[in-house]
Amino acid sequence: MLGAAIIFPAIFALACATGEFSVLWSPNPIVFKGDEKLNSAYLSDVYAASLGRSVSGFTQWSGLYISDPFNLPKSAVTIVVNGETHLKLSDKVKTFKLSGSDAGESLNALTSIMNVVDIDLSQDVSQLDQFAEVFGVLDTSNIPKETSDLKPQLHSEDKLFLQQIAVINQLADVLKRNDQLPTFTVIQTSLLPIRRAHGEKSAAMHEAEQLLAEALENLASSLRARQPNVLVTAVATRGDLARSRRQATQDDKITVSTINLATNYNEDYPVIFNIILWFMIVLAFSLLAISYAIATMDPGRDSIIYRMTSTRMKKDN
Repeated sequence: MLGAAIIFPAIFALACATGEFSVLWSPNPIVFKGDEKLNSAYLSDVYAASLGRSVSGFTQWSGLYISDPFNLPKSAVTIVVNGETHLKLSDKVKTFKLSGSDAGESLNALTSIMNVVDIDLSQDVSQLDQFAEVFGVLDTSNIPKETSDLKPQLHSEDKLFLQQIAVINQLADVLKRNDQLPTFTVIQTSLLPIRRAHGEKSAAMHEAEQLLAEALENLASSLRARQPNVLVTAVATRGDLARSRRQATQDDKITVSTINLATNYNEDYPVIFNIILWFMIVLAFSLLAISYAIATMDPGRDSIIYRMTSTRMKKDN
């Protein structure tokens, strides 16, 4: 009976923990603290609040603190790892457990409030041409050569995974040079094919996890150095992340115009805007006060206004 009592909490915890939300890099205006578990249904609210967008209003999660609401991140990049509940990242990375199985629906909800670019590498890397105008040409042939346990020449699963790593590393270089990033960029990858082909405890699986962790940290460090106002996160979800999106056709390519990027303003724009705004407000109130004072002024009979306009006849003495 005691053994059953010990095993039951472990099984319950395993059932509730369906993934992880990891913060690879966050700008100073937002801080992630604590270790409270995050319901995956509220992932969209966390990203929306971090980017200064409206939230549903029902989120009770206390892991996000906003210290400066006027300088929030302008964009976010997240890597979604399908089929994983834990990522072997550095101890310096802030990680929160996820509960529930609504990560896909929650991320889908972001498409209604911001511009989302979804790069799905988990199944195929042949559709990258549709992102060429935004990110340039991404070469999938430049895969890591020095792999001891992953054999791309023998296993198609290994080749696909190494191509995904190559694309993530290229995106790290592209995103840090791009002045105008999409509001929300999702990069989907998966370790499920490696697990099915080699096994959970295999050396190939261990090497794949290590390569993925290195690619994620490389992406975060690249953006931190050149794009410090970008939030970089990783989401590990159990099972494939079902994302309802239509298949891109030859005439349906993603371009800079279709993702509707915001205008890139100079860093002095908010200062000049505030000066003009408050000057106009003060001027309007001053004009209103002067107009009201003139309209309600009663100078009295002895005022020079009345003496100058009086039509009384002077008497001759």
